[in-house]
Amino acid sequence: MREIKFRGKRKDNGEWVYGSYDASEENHCYIRGEKDDWLVDPATVGQSTDLKDKNGKEIYEGDKLGNVFDGFILWCDTCKQFQLHLPDYGCMACEGDVNWFELVREDIANLEVVGSIHDKEAES
Repeated sequence: MREIKFRGKRKDNGEWVYGSYDASEENHCYIRGEKDDWLVDPATVGQSTDLKDKNGKEIYEGDKLGNVFDGFILWCDTCKQFQLHLPDYGCMACEGDVNWFELVREDIANLEVVGSIHDKEAES
């Protein structure tokens, strides 16, 4: 069975942490690791797509991909799955251009995580 993994940025220092997600406490979100639990900014929590880029780095929701498209991997409520989204364009699959899974199958050797939608440099 596939392990569902999450990441989020710690509220105290902004570092990424990885583990399971727990939002059971009112107004608090935690990433629970094997040894520690971290209070995280809920806006930064993203689920793993269970895929890796050309460097073996796991691809998470909110990651910015380079080398093929400069877009972000986000959940699409219409498609009901993770999809590539371009700024000022939206979901590539909804627009009929490219489905995330087709992109991965055809171009996985070129895909590279170059940042996150939550990184300051991604805003520029």
